[in-house]
Amino acid sequence: MSNISAPCTLKNYQNASLDAWLQEWASSSPTTNQGTEVLAFQRWFHFKEAFSPTFVVEAIERQLTRPKVVLDAFSGSGTTALTCQFLGIHPITIEVNPFLADLTQAKLEVYDIAALHEALRSIQRVAKQKRTPALFEQYPLPPTFVEPGVKDRWLFNYQVALEILSYRAAIDLLTDTLIQRLARVILGSILVKTSNAVINGKGRRYRKNWQLRPSQDVDVIFEQAFREATSDAVLTLGKPYRKYDLLRGDVRSRIDDVNTKIDLALFSPPYPNTFDYTDVYNIELWMLGYLKSAQDNHILRSQTLRSHVQVSRDLSAKKIISSTLDNVLEELNIKTDMLWDKNIPKMIAAYFDDLVGLIESISKKLSDHGHIEVVVGDSMYCGVLVPVAKILSEAAVEIGLKVESSKAVRAMRASAQQGGQLRLDESLVVMSKT
Repeated sequence: MSNISAPCTLKNYQNASLDAWLQEWASSSPTTNQGTEVLAFQRWFHFKEAFSPTFVVEAIERQLTRPKVVLDAFSGSGTTALTCQFLGIHPITIEVNPFLADLTQAKLEVYDIAALHEALRSIQRVAKQKRTPALFEQYPLPPTFVEPGVKDRWLFNYQVALEILSYRAAIDLLTDTLIQRLARVILGSILVKTSNAVINGKGRRYRKNWQLRPSQDVDVIFEQAFREATSDAVLTLGKPYRKYDLLRGDVRSRIDDVNTKIDLALFSPPYPNTFDYTDVYNIELWMLGYLKSAQDNHILRSQTLRSHVQVSRDLSAKKIISSTLDNVLEELNIKTDMLWDKNIPKMIAAYFDDLVGLIESISKKLSDHGHIEVVVGDSMYCGVLVPVAKILSEAAVEIGLKVESSKAVRAMRASAQQGGQLRLDESLVVMSKT
């Protein structure tokens, strides 16, 4: 049985390459990316929802049998998969967001450092040659992105956008796809920094007094980010394990393409908080060319778990056996007229249909000693608490899993409409085959 209180000693799997990466680093909030801004690889892109590497190590060390294969069903920034490589474990990871999938893959590769230095020089040279207004025709963007924008609001000053697109054009001309992917990720990592917006727990908003903010020097910022990534890439040469499986697309269907027995499934799905995580990365998705039309955007959002109501789609759901969920849905249906969106009760039911269905699919791929460890977060609507860990635990038993433990690991704030207090639990649920 897993013991979620076991301390992370790093003794069982400690190795020189892991030490070189983490260097005694520790996180005060291990289920989040808090404090990783200075950590190699993690600083490539600020992914707020990521695990810390030490959390992944702790989960692996809790297993009584050393895992050979670990699955992360929601890759995000690739922390779980990368940590597994440093521990000599084969990672399988799934990601629907194409930018985040590239970010994950960029971390999982091994690089020729000399080739990276040469690529930087080439990108800088070509970018300056390509820096003409014709780029706005070559790479059309939504009108809200570039000055003069719409209604006197825009995400990027004209010159900043021009410089960014010149780097995109230079990166598109690279012939080494491995370096090209890394360079595109690096360019993505500086987009918010050079924009007139900030990203936080409430999504994207304009900076305070953004109109008075001086334009950022894209040339300087890109070079610094590229050199930091090149410095980190040296660590990839010491990985004891370099293979991986990365599946791109909707996890609800791609999970069927996993044909290997899983010893540990460790992941955190989107929370049922009506927060559209795809929208958070709209700047990267549009500026880097992953999205080219509103239809592209709609398709991508429709391939995510039904955890939000920001896109119109089928919210029908199979009956999930959980008395707690039944009570939650009954209370929400009573308050439908008070909810900011009448489809929220249906969304909650659809969310658990997706999540429980996914966990059931994963359970069929577990090895005899395999475990599923899921970090989930509660939500609240009109004072009605949605206790996700409790609902998931009840449903897991009904689909034939044993719930070994369910423990709150972090307190989260409710929305301002719900009082803004630390009233929501983020929990770790550990399950195994009966």
